[in-house]
Amino acid sequence: MTTGIGGLDPRQGLPLGPQETQAKAPQTAARPSSLPLADGDVVEGRVMVKNDDGTYLVRVLGRELLARSTMDLFPGQAFRAQWQNGDVPLLKLLTAAGQGLLQSLSGRDLALAEALLSRGLPLGREALDALRSAWLRLGASAEKLPALVELWARGLEMTERNVSVIVGYLALSDGEVSRLWKRFRERLSARLAAGVPLREALAGIRSDDGELHDLLSAMALLGSPLAVDSDGEARPLLRWPLEEGPPARVSVENGRGLWLMSFDLPLRHMGTVEGELHYDGRALAVFLRASPEGMAPIGEELAGLADQLRELPLQLQHLGLSALSEEGPRLYRGVDFEA
Repeated sequence: MTTGIGGLDPRQGLPLGPQETQAKAPQTAARPSSLPLADGDVVEGRVMVKNDDGTYLVRVLGRELLARSTMDLFPGQAFRAQWQNGDVPLLKLLTAAGQGLLQSLSGRDLALAEALLSRGLPLGREALDALRSAWLRLGASAEKLPALVELWARGLEMTERNVSVIVGYLALSDGEVSRLWKRFRERLSARLAAGVPLREALAGIRSDDGELHDLLSAMALLGSPLAVDSDGEARPLLRWPLEEGPPARVSVENGRGLWLMSFDLPLRHMGTVEGELHYDGRALAVFLRASPEGMAPIGEELAGLADQLRELPLQLQHLGLSALSEEGPRLYRGVDFEA
């Protein structure tokens, strides 16, 4: 999903690269499919033009094409990168010659840059300046950095309180998350059974139980969609407890009026199960993918799952199961909720 470094310019204060120009519109280039490259292939090339939309015209294998990058590049710069196919291919930089931003960093800025890149987030001066300011204000301890990165990526306030609840949440084991969630469900069910309105019940639980207040706050923060592009490679940090076993890992996206929750389910005796839930406020579409050992048992449960989903005050638009090796549907492909 990443658009690389977007419109950020992390080279402020650095010397211009050779033949640097400003492109007013993305340059035309060869189609990626015309090159015999597979995901993960290592390529060497050179940047020809940096476009205003954050893409680059690069020369690879004697052909010129548009590409994105996980690091900022400048015209004339040579690079070595792993190739990732797509409508606009992604170059995962291994090395880049010249005065690239990462090579110029040290100390705290290097730690900040590594935290961004390891999370699959764009690296630029704007991001570094915002994170550095917040990190120094909060004491610059290493344990706070992952929380700050998550808040920055979601466009949320990087306050001491928000950082604290995320740090505490990330320190919880899966078992502790499940234990706290069970306590929350029991207390919420009891209050609702007593006729307490939902909003009032939630406020009462938060007021009476500090641990549950922090749990719900952290889950709300990490459940907010990213406000910047990410390559989606980092493991989701939001954990959604199940009735039994370890929690599911969940990430949230939002775009064009649709919400998407991607999840992986650690189901026993069924191997790996992944899926997406698409939601537009009126209807649901659920896509499941399973490893070979899980296809048959999960297929037997689909009818029951569909009945449960139809009990929700939403239209069930789609419920499907496919092999894990098949590429999952993405939000931008436009699930037709109007059909």
